[in-house]
Amino acid sequence: MKILPLNFTNFPKNSKTSFNKNFLKPNDLKCDCVSFSSRVYATKTKIPEIDVLNGVTKSFSKRATKTIKEFPKKWLFEFKNQGYKIILSPNLKTAYEKQGVYDPVAEFFEKNNPNGTLGAIYDGRDKNSPCKFFAFCDKPPYSNRFMKNIINHELCHGVADIQKLSSNPQVLSLIQKDCKTIVEDDKLYKLTFPERRLINYHFFDKNAYLPIEEIIADTYAWIIGEGIYGSELTLPDKNPNLMKTLFPSLYEYLLNI
Repeated sequence: MKILPLNFTNFPKNSKTSFNKNFLKPNDLKCDCVSFSSRVYATKTKIPEIDVLNGVTKSFSKRATKTIKEFPKKWLFEFKNQGYKIILSPNLKTAYEKQGVYDPVAEFFEKNNPNGTLGAIYDGRDKNSPCKFFAFCDKPPYSNRFMKNIINHELCHGVADIQKLSSNPQVLSLIQKDCKTIVEDDKLYKLTFPERRLINYHFFDKNAYLPIEEIIADTYAWIIGEGIYGSELTLPDKNPNLMKTLFPSLYEYLLNI
């Protein structure tokens, strides 16, 4: 099966989050747009370049840069060493075009979700587009209220990429163990109905594939701050312990990376 180089956070009409997965089976702001393309250096040596594209509001740029700088420094340094860039863009399509990348999956989700795609990682697996970058989109109100969740989640995909976690046999074994425990201990039935619906939809629907990279990235996002699953972006009531409850073995492993 072809492994797509894109993971992204978006919001379809049914208000569920949806992700482009590397699969394994089992408003509103007052307009203050930046009128030019600029580059922001949070530091000149420690983190990747942050490119701010035309159409991004100054307030979004400032808050996003601050949030990025709060991510663990060791990983920001690794992103820089690995050649990752960070793009702040009005939308995903513009971010990809700026990097000379075309991805039909990204374009499809951008067109078919009314609130658009809010965050993405492109890890350069396509030989024709070897660049690596994170893209964060200025699309209020979601991009403002849930900025930390979105940025943490996508940057944690970068951590998983650098550490090659989704192909690590020990990590896969731990996820398999946790999934087995979810079934054996009837963990889904101990969740609220919205939590159960969310998890069934994304992880255990018979027509879906288990998104290994999403599980890894979001579990780690909750370790270092806040993630997507369990936030009010995906649930009516926040549950910061959702991923830890469902994937405790993975959680313990990620505490030590």
